[in-house]
Amino acid sequence: MDVRTLVFDNNKLWVGTNGAGLHLLNKNGNEINSYHVADGLPDEIIYSIEKDLKGLLWMGTNKGLTRFNPATKSVKSFTLRDGVQNYEFNTNSSLSTTNGLMVFGGIGGFNCFYPDLIAQEQGAQKVIITEIKVGMNESVVSDRPLKLKYDENNLSFQFSSLNFYRNEETQYAYMLDGLDNDWVFSGNRRFTNYINIPSGSYTFKVRASDHAGQWDSNYATVLFSIDTAWYNAWWFLTLLVAFGVGVVYLIFVIRLNQKLSVQEIRNNIARDLHEEVGSNLSSIALFTAVAKEKTASGKDGVEPLLKKIGDYTQISQESMNDIVWMINSINDNFENIIIRLRTIASEMCEAKNISMHLHVTENIKEVKLDMNKRKNFYLIFKEATNNIVKYSNCKNIWITIKHDHGDVILEIKDDGMGFDTTVKYAGNGLINIHKRAELLKGKIEINSVPGSGTSFNLSFKA
Repeated sequence: MDVRTLVFDNNKLWVGTNGAGLHLLNKNGNEINSYHVADGLPDEIIYSIEKDLKGLLWMGTNKGLTRFNPATKSVKSFTLRDGVQNYEFNTNSSLSTTNGLMVFGGIGGFNCFYPDLIAQEQGAQKVIITEIKVGMNESVVSDRPLKLKYDENNLSFQFSSLNFYRNEETQYAYMLDGLDNDWVFSGNRRFTNYINIPSGSYTFKVRASDHAGQWDSNYATVLFSIDTAWYNAWWFLTLLVAFGVGVVYLIFVIRLNQKLSVQEIRNNIARDLHEEVGSNLSSIALFTAVAKEKTASGKDGVEPLLKKIGDYTQISQESMNDIVWMINSINDNFENIIIRLRTIASEMCEAKNISMHLHVTENIKEVKLDMNKRKNFYLIFKEATNNIVKYSNCKNIWITIKHDHGDVILEIKDDGMGFDTTVKYAGNGLINIHKRAELLKGKIEINSVPGSGTSFNLSFKA
């Protein structure tokens, strides 16, 4: 700190600095207070200080002569228009006599005066707000608080002092209470702008000082509020939180369903292995044990047992092939499904010398079936075709697969002997077909008349 002048005041010390304002120290050298331009001083440079008979401080600065009242902290400045020799005073060029005479020297000479003979100031500076603009709109004037929308948050204020004496030396300070932390000193600038003011309630305040640096304790005010934007409103934030919770819950449900679906697939595979393969393997094991026993005892009848073992082995192999095919995701594509159906049907028909007529519409190839639908569709096809080949004694079988308005449609018909649909037959073939149609949430119609053939019609949503 560049110290230029010192003045003792009882047990206190006033310190004038070059660029750091005015400071008050106690007898231990600890600072009590400091004063700057923001507190009303005309300048941060103080070359000299003298105390008059009433305890007021007179200071030679770089912007005229200044009087400071330690009791009220009020400041008054004197410039060329008051008869000061020059704006700039000199370091160590001041004195005060016992009869109260003050002498201050500067670059233009000396000023000698008795403080009590200086005329009193004109009085308070009345200031008013002359215009308020919201964005680029026309000015608004209101003696009541302004209520603005959330997007009306760009404001400009103009203000002016009503004192016309040496008006060009009037200084202004303003503050937006609720946004500014302290007064903003704007010099003689009589306007200000605020951009993107957050939502809330505010008070704009402005005050002025006279030519001598006397700040008025009164100030003009305008109250206004800015609505909260809808995207910051409590109800929107509540909806946002609810939406987030909903998304998390949805993800949880989807993952849970996926796990349950995987578990269901595992259970289905286990059940199919048990029903289709497990029972066959048990029969093979039984026939093998009997065949061994007959061979060991030299009894006849081994050959029929070996044939049954071979038949069950073939059936088990076919079942395993079907299960592996059904769980392979590559077969979700309907083109692969058609290849499988054609292969199965051809093998069955060739064994009985039946002519197969297969018609598949082109748009069916765009359809994809998940594993469960593919499984039930395939088994219905296989069961129906197998029943026709085994029992119908037909010469021809017609198979049509098409896609119509979101439905997969399977039609199988023959020119065989037919059967009476009102009669209950042994076996679970037709029962299984109806159950699998229910699992597909589809419709199955079986039409047959003795001597007129049989038709199977299945439809379900892909």
